Amino acid sequence: MQWEELVTDGHVNAAKMRAARPFILGFGLLIFLFGGALFGEYGRFDPASISLNKNEQQIDTRRKSIDRVFASIKLPKLDDTAKAKMAPAYELPVIAEAILSSLNENGKLPDTLPITELSKAEFWQFDSDVGKIQLLGVGKLKLIAARVTDEQRQRRYNVRVPAEERLWIGLFRKGKDGKWQAYSLSGRINGKGLLSVEGTDRLNPARYPVTFEKLIPKALLKPSKKQKEG
Repeated sequence: MQWEELVTDGHVNAAKMRAARPFILGFGLLIFLFGGALFGEYGRFDPASISLNKNEQQIDTRRKSIDRVFASIKLPKLDDTAKAKMAPAYELPVIAEAILSSLNENGKLPDTLPITELSKAEFWQFDSDVGKIQLLGVGKLKLIAARVTDEQRQRRYNVRVPAEERLWIGLFRKGKDGKWQAYSLSGRINGKGLLSVEGTDRLNPARYPVTFEKLIPKALLKPSKKQKEG
């Protein structure tokens, strides 16, 4: 049997392809190098020149809105009678722990604490009885606020000056695992930094605008005419 009888059309085509392979690979390599040169020339960009996409712009706007709300809050002034009702700041860790434990045990706030539940508008006015703890509940979120004195600092350093008023805003959130976690909001209200309570994690509300929009009245989230002009 001669070798020609064993060679089919498929073998012939395969042989032709093998013969042409070096030329195809060379041509492909040339295109690759040429394309790389073009990208090197025109493909460079300045990251700073890229504008935020629509979603990022919306999130940035929401963050600024939350910051604006906290910056614009003015706490009502208290008379001597109201000041006498304020609890000392050193009690806050005990209060936060009691709230967290009760929520994790039975999903309810402790009956032993003087807590008053308010609407969104009432909560952010901070005009309720300072002898009670403010509560705003929305779904799996509970916002707690307490106006207290910095008596702890006065006792520690034996400073002979009137105790100053401080504000704590705590957030209690139920996670997907069913457990509640406690946070202390950061930021400044009325020119003073918010208190951070031992046993709670620090949380910047502007980093979670979608969550805090549920807790703040829409009227406060909208910038005033003066703020728009500014």
